[in-house]
Amino acid sequence: FYADFPFTFKPKNKITLNELMEIMQNHYEDTEFDMNPDYNNGNPHVNMTMRICSESNQYSYIAQLRKGMPTDIGCIMWFAPRRPCIQPYIPFYFGINSIPENYERISYDKAFDLHFDAFHNLKTFFPNHSYWVYYKYASQTDNNYKNSIKTIKQIKNNFQFNVFEKQKNFEKDIIKLYKDNPKEAKKRITEFSTKYAEYILEEVKNQLINNVNSE
Repeated sequence: FYADFPFTFKPKNKITLNELMEIMQNHYEDTEFDMNPDYNNGNPHVNMTMRICSESNQYSYIAQLRKGMPTDIGCIMWFAPRRPCIQPYIPFYFGINSIPENYERISYDKAFDLHFDAFHNLKTFFPNHSYWVYYKYASQTDNNYKNSIKTIKQIKNNFQFNVFEKQKNFEKDIIKLYKDNPKEAKKRITEFSTKYAEYILEEVKNQLINNVNSE
């Protein structure tokens, strides 16, 4: 329980992206630290033991670095807004030219200049940021976690599967294009990342609306 863990270690077997995603959304299910499933309407985020996917999660990400591919394509930040147990991971390629407007506060160059200047009220400065949508959705889910999580996970897993399937053929074509026209290839990977980021944001907005209408 109080063992000293090494800073790094080499796993016995290669770890897949899916396995990492499973780990990042874990609440110690089926272990001695698992909570009573009836506690607080099944919400695993309110517990004495800190979870991997916890109440304080603002986002989760996995950096995928693949050799033998152009860096712009081979390196991806898989980003799950707010809580990875209810949100899928969105692929943001290293070579993208921009991110969707609702996912950024300010441009990267301005962010660099203002890095040490804190904003006192983020909601006032950035009222339309996607974070507030995901934040509200997570809170709403926690209030009815036991009854809603099965459906939410199905939607999340279907989305993730679809991204993985589309990505296979997309990357085959984009790697060929990158050799001859890297500028156009970067435009395409920006569109690919943006499409899925905007899609899942709209899905979450629709879920919020549906939940309100059903109350």
